[in-house]
Amino acid sequence: MRTLSFRAFVVASALIALVAVTTSPVNAAYTIIDLGAGITPSSINNAGQIAGYNGTGNLFLYDNGTLRNLGDFGGVLTNVYGISINNNGLIAVTANSKKGYVYDSRTGNLQDMGFTGTSMNTYSINDAGQIAGSYFNTQMRNFIYQNGVMTDIGNWGQARAYSYPLLNNAGKIAGTGSNASGDIVKSYISDIDGKTNVSILGDLGGSRSYVRGMNDLGDVVGQSSPISGSDHAFLYTAGSMKDLGSLGGLSSAYDINNKGQIIGFYEDANRVRHSFIYENGAMSDLTSLLPAGSGWDLSYAMALNDQGQIIGYGKLNGVTHGYLLSPVTAPVPIPAAAWLLGSGLIGLLGARRRMRKEA
Repeated sequence: MRTLSFRAFVVASALIALVAVTTSPVNAAYTIIDLGAGITPSSINNAGQIAGYNGTGNLFLYDNGTLRNLGDFGGVLTNVYGISINNNGLIAVTANSKKGYVYDSRTGNLQDMGFTGTSMNTYSINDAGQIAGSYFNTQMRNFIYQNGVMTDIGNWGQARAYSYPLLNNAGKIAGTGSNASGDIVKSYISDIDGKTNVSILGDLGGSRSYVRGMNDLGDVVGQSSPISGSDHAFLYTAGSMKDLGSLGGLSSAYDINNKGQIIGFYEDANRVRHSFIYENGAMSDLTSLLPAGSGWDLSYAMALNDQGQIIGYGKLNGVTHGYLLSPVTAPVPIPAAAWLLGSGLIGLLGARRRMRKEA
């Protein structure tokens, strides 16, 4: 059996140490999991559980690497949407535009919210189990559901609710209302009753703003119209609205986590939609942050959690699939220990050479 000489061992060890470290950084910022064709993920919690609907209109739950089709519960949950999951695994869901339910993923229990009006839509559930949504009888109005009771909270003084309201874990609610004709659209944040500590979010110079996401700090994101041109994604924080810009034309922010990361979509020159993430003051195309040659074109980013995991859907080799992105751990700069190992071994080789000459 052949053995390495001392010189060969030192050189090989030094090269291995340096090459292993210098090639460790990964260019991709995210890994991607394919949730399947026809899958539309709607909400993700901090445990990485995902709720949404599949191609047959059934509720699904993705948990610990497994996607389960929860079925239609004997025909009760068909054509579901308005899906939101909290950090306790409770899912608020609407079926057929008419009734709201709460599904407990821990027990499998499905609770009817008891709505008997014309139509409704659940949209947001917080960790206290409070649910916000909108319903229609003679006009569209907002509601809060808690402890088995649905309470009308109005529309912040507007004629009708315009987009569905959001709850956070700090007792705040944000949403959008409009005048009767729908040509003036304003967004608001207030206490959960919809009546106290009301603030108008403003706009980017035009006459419309729409709420899409909110974190526990009360930061709100969505889209708003400027004086001219396409709507842009916005961030409302500390009492003012900031234009997040776009990587093309129209852009819309869909969610914000407690770290301040924002996701959404923008339209390119051909009005094709692409997912983005906004962080550290810059907007980036999410597809560009995947491993090269992934085959994905991420169209929509729908939600994210405080771990930075992002869900949405896009095209995988031309077919619409749902996805889950997880951030890659940031590459660590070449450690001093590795440099010391490499340089030390090389230095040892030099010292051995000098000893030979002196001898």
